[in-house]
Amino acid sequence: MGPVLVPPVHRLPPEILRDIFRLLDVDRSYAFRHHGAPPLTYLSHVCRKWRHVALDMQELWNSWPRYRTADENWTLLCCSRARTTPLDLEWTVGASYRSDELNNRCHSLVRHTLPHASRARTLVINIDADFVPSVAAFWRDEVLPVLSMHFPLLEDFSYMPNIETSNDEMRIITPSIFSGVYPPHLRKMFLSSCEALQTCPIYSANLQHLHLYSARAWTDVDGMIRLFQSIPNLETFEYSLGTTEFDDDYVYDPTPSLHHPLRAVAMNRLKSFKTIQSRFVHGITILCYLALPPDANISFWWTDNEEAEEMEAHELTQAIEHMRLGSEALNQHFVSAVFTGMQPFRAVEIAGTCVRPLHVEEESADATRAPPSLSLTAPLVDTREMLLRAEPCLLTALQPIFLQATYLRLKLSDLHDIHDTEQWIALWVNLYQYQKVTDLHLFGKNVVWFFDYLVVRLNPEFPASTPALFPLLENITVSDFDFTKARRTRDGDERPFGMRFGDVVNRIFGGLESFGNVWVGHTCKGHGAAVEQLRMCLGDDRVESDDEV
Repeated sequence: MGPVLVPPVHRLPPEILRDIFRLLDVDRSYAFRHHGAPPLTYLSHVCRKWRHVALDMQELWNSWPRYRTADENWTLLCCSRARTTPLDLEWTVGASYRSDELNNRCHSLVRHTLPHASRARTLVINIDADFVPSVAAFWRDEVLPVLSMHFPLLEDFSYMPNIETSNDEMRIITPSIFSGVYPPHLRKMFLSSCEALQTCPIYSANLQHLHLYSARAWTDVDGMIRLFQSIPNLETFEYSLGTTEFDDDYVYDPTPSLHHPLRAVAMNRLKSFKTIQSRFVHGITILCYLALPPDANISFWWTDNEEAEEMEAHELTQAIEHMRLGSEALNQHFVSAVFTGMQPFRAVEIAGTCVRPLHVEEESADATRAPPSLSLTAPLVDTREMLLRAEPCLLTALQPIFLQATYLRLKLSDLHDIHDTEQWIALWVNLYQYQKVTDLHLFGKNVVWFFDYLVVRLNPEFPASTPALFPLLENITVSDFDFTKARRTRDGDERPFGMRFGDVVNRIFGGLESFGNVWVGHTCKGHGAAVEQLRMCLGDDRVESDDEV
């Protein structure tokens, strides 16, 4: 019998194997990490050497409890294999409204981990079925006393009661949590459906990531300012506040401060500011009082369920006033950014009510880095009255930082259930402010809307004092549009739409010395015929087919 060949990997020393195992376990954030057997259990089943190394690595067994297993053995086994290392704990309290058996099983698993809770590095608490007596008793008698201990190793804390809970012992985080002492390593926090005011020992200069989802961390604007002053090293902030009656428990008074100016709190390390499905007034108020770095990512995403037509008169007045405040704060932000070296955006996309810059290679390499992500969505543009108002535009598309664009892509889509004739009128009326546009990209249905707007500008009753539209325009690109669809006009013109569009474009832009071509993308249905129709109005040398769009 010949010699037994040992695979090279088995000749690696234990310390190298440990490093390899750690690389396999590098992502500790994926979902269901606490379900079933630990994810790298198979490493202990390869051979005797690997088993010895794996069992000696406590960090492979430190995610407790283990849910969705036939019994408690995996949880008990993990408890025995991770006796001294920091722990990743996920507590499910009250898993079911209907099954006491399921609740008792989950509580039994959590109960095994409670004596070790002070070693938690990550602590995730999910609370459901709060009105079930056994659930409330388990929380009050067993979990709360443990939460009143010191958590010296805690780095990541998530607290998520059921949004419908009325149990204040579960809904409100009190100053007694963590024995009243801020965990010195706490860097990341996710709070949902709860109240956790600044008196709680969870906010400090060490905090880097704060996500508030229908959670109240302050009661008024001055309290908000004080809280952000206490967390100056924050790097990411997300805020969400829905419109249900349960979310009402977590609103704060957004009345502007009488003691602090806009952008009162310098957040010099903040990299990302996001509102996600948030009520407009409460979300924009936060931005108004934070001075963000020039390269911070900013994203406004307001809830679709908040509509102007359902607001009381005083609510709508408040919203419009906060649009003005938000516009001013955002303008100050961009003015400060330009002062420190950031260049105005040269390429801009308006898609629906969302406005964002498009990054282009020719931006100056010497300029301060622009934010990788900037997305501003206009709020409450769901009624004709709001579509006519200037405030949503001033908050977004008409910010001066955008008006320097030389490339403009219009992807305006249908706004909620608004009819095509009730488009974002205030935007079209003010589109002339984009005076430096040389390249215009019309996407999809915007070709028709742009055509309609040009027809309006040709009307003899159109104000002659209105500045020219795109006086430096060189190219128009059309993509993703159906030229074959029949479209009626009020004047009875029965020519193909391509000819009518070309005629209007020629009358508005044909005389410009700068104007060059209309490019018809291959994504357009009937693009070949459209090219010929446009050439009949603009000339053969001014219309080209573009196979790149």
